[in-house]
Formats: sequence, structure tokens, C-alpha cells
Amino acid sequence: MKLSWIIIVFTILGLIQDGYTSSEVLERLKRANVNAYVYGDMSSCANVGSAGVYCSVNYAVPDSIRINAAENAMTAQTLVNYIKNSPQFQASDACVNDVRKSICSILFPRCDPQRKEVIFDTGDCINSFKDCPAGVKNVLKNYMNCDVLPKGKFVLNDCIKPPSFNLKNCPQAASNVLIPKYLAMNPLLVDTSIPGLKSFMQSQGNDNQCIQQLVKFLCADIPFCSQNKTKLLTTATVQGCQSLFTCLQPSTQAALRTNLQCNLFPNSTASKAYSIPVNTAYITPNAATTGKAFSNSPNQLVMAALVALWILLLNLLTKS
Repeated sequence: MKLSWIIIVFTILGLIQDGYTSSEVLERLKRANVNAYVYGDMSSCANVGSAGVYCSVNYAVPDSIRINAAENAMTAQTLVNYIKNSPQFQASDACVNDVRKSICSILFPRCDPQRKEVIFDTGDCINSFKDCPAGVKNVLKNYMNCDVLPKGKFVLNDCIKPPSFNLKNCPQAASNVLIPKYLAMNPLLVDTSIPGLKSFMQSQGNDNQCIQQLVKFLCADIPFCSQNKTKLLTTATVQGCQSLFTCLQPSTQAALRTNLQCNLFPNSTASKAYSIPVNTAYITPNAATTGKAFSNSPNQLVMAALVALWILLLNLLTKS
């Protein structure tokens, strides 16, 4: 019995250290399953059509990339235009072209002719901006970390546990989450983008709780593998994404909608939901749960109440 309580306490401490409030910890402890939706096929490639014009994408890309093709192209164009049109950079045409090629190669990896592997042409990342001034290079560090970008070939349905990065803004993945190997750096890339995003939203006068909910959504907006490694899944939905915008300032909403397009996520009212164990998923805020680890038996309700008490005491101790 003592061992059980030790496990519970350390579980709670871990969740609190990951940035969850006491009420959120209780909710996660209660959850047994969560609804996930198909985001794409693990082992298929497709052409992106007109969405690939800006980046000159005339080749097949993984299905998960195809789904986000329009959003990715807009991201690339927004960044390139920012560098091209900002007087403080004085970027040459050669520099602007290098930036476009580099960003596009990251956002649109290509499938091999047999459509079994995905290839990232990012091996020369560190020399990609040799024609750019120092100001441009400093800005690009926030978007392109050459040390962590995927390079070379990856089998499409090769799934791994996310690497144990020293994440500073996002919680670590649950114990049994699997992600495609070619997306292994995504958790770190998302984590490093959070400070800039939070600073922007704070400067716009947004509520801290509203900002935190959006951050949690972005941290969990990483497609993960189904346990049989045939599908990419997500707990993000159109409805869950749209709900995050309601508390934001209008100017922030307009800026974020350019790069966070909610209609790219599955529609929870039209897509089939798969009930999966919570420890196999990245869980976004407002994700629908389909089971509880605690039933309504008296003993389990007492344990739930004791857990709540432990959380309250721990919070008081950490503040004193």
C-alpha cells in the first residue's frame, strides 16, 4: 500500500512539474481512453497540386505533409516576404532565394520513386544562408535549427518513441506514444518556438490562461502513430482548435489564423473517432475522453479525494 502511494505522489509531482494545474492532473488521472482521429496514412505519398507552386513542389510528399501543404506554403511565403520586405535586413535577391529554397526543403520533404521512404534535402543546412546578412541569420535561428532538423532518408512507417529532449515549454510525451521517425525532431522544434509565440501574444494583451491553453494545444499538435503503425492519428479537431481563438484579442486571432488553420484538423462530428489509451497519444485541450480509470465505487472515490488533497498540499508547500 505504501508503494502505491509513493507511485501516485511521484506521478502527481511529475505532472505538476510538466506544467499541469491540480484540476488538470485529476482529469488526466481519471482518463482511461481518449478519442483520436485519422490524420493521414502512414505509408502513402501524394502530389500536392497547386498548393506546391510557391515552393516548386512537383514531386510526391508523405500524406501527412500533403494535408498541410497549403498551410506550409503560406508559412514559407510569409517568412520569405518578411525578410524580403523588411528594411532592417537589406537582404539581397540571392539571400531571399536561399531562404525560400531552405524553408521549402524543410516543409516539403519528398518521397522516393517507390514511395516507401521520405527524403529531407537538408544536409547542407548550415551553409544555406551564406549570402545573407547577420540580421537574417539571427532571425532564421528561431525557425531553423540545423542541429535538430531531419536529414537524409526515413522509412515512411518507421515509428519510434519521441527522443528525450530537454523540453522547456512542453511536457514530455506519454510513455507509449510513437511518432514517425521523420517527425522525431518536431517536439523540440515546437518547444523552441513557444517563447517567441508567448511573447507576441503577451504583447497583444492576451490573457495568460488563454495563452497557456493555446500553448498546450500546439505542444500536443503532433501527429502520432497508431499502434499498428498504419495510420497517423491526432486528438486535435476543428472544434477544439476553433475554441482556442475565442478568448484571444482580434488582432492576435487574425495573425494566428494565417498559420494555424483549424479546418486542417479532423471534424469531430463527421470523422470516425477511435478510442485509444491515453498513454499512446498526444492529448490536446478539450480532447474527448471515453473512459475513466476511477469508477464510482466508494473506495475509488475516496482515493480520488485523497489524491486531490495531496495535490493541494503539494501546491501549498511549493508556495511556502
